[in-house]
Amino acid sequence: MRKLIATLIVTMLCVCSITIGQDVNEPVKGFTSWIGVTENTNSTLIGRIGWQEKQIELGGTCKWWTANEEQRITPDVAGAYLLFFLKQEGKIIDPQPDNPIDIWLQKLNSNPYAGAEIVGRTKSGVDHSARINWMAGSLFSFNPDYKTSLAIEYIGGQGAIMPDDDWGVVFHFRHRF
Repeated sequence: MRKLIATLIVTMLCVCSITIGQDVNEPVKGFTSWIGVTENTNSTLIGRIGWQEKQIELGGTCKWWTANEEQRITPDVAGAYLLFFLKQEGKIIDPQPDNPIDIWLQKLNSNPYAGAEIVGRTKSGVDHSARINWMAGSLFSFNPDYKTSLAIEYIGGQGAIMPDDDWGVVFHFRHRF
């Protein structure tokens, strides 16, 4: 049931952003840094460093399973990712009168994205074979250039979040330099 609800939320965010969206005019480029946590009870910490050129971002990713008894600097999973940002952005353009939430939401911008990551385990004595996970999410920001934004992302694939999970929702804080 959790998986169904998360899938519906991410699908709704992406579809609404596309259908209501406006074109993003400014080409963007620069280094990006991401820090994220999952909704998983075992608590996974995710970090990313990348380069964004227009609608494509490429970079490296690391995941720490913080529920492990052994806290260390070395990540449990590491790899690379590729994201594709859509040219459209979502925005509420017709708020309800005298509704402070709609007025606040009118200032919020949304930019959906999709991508994939190739990751492998870094711990010795375990299977180091590469796994491919897919991602879909949306950036949310009050500034239309999305320099600093919050991202809600759905990751699916074998061992996407923890070794036994095949999906998960991640909440990221992202900044582009």
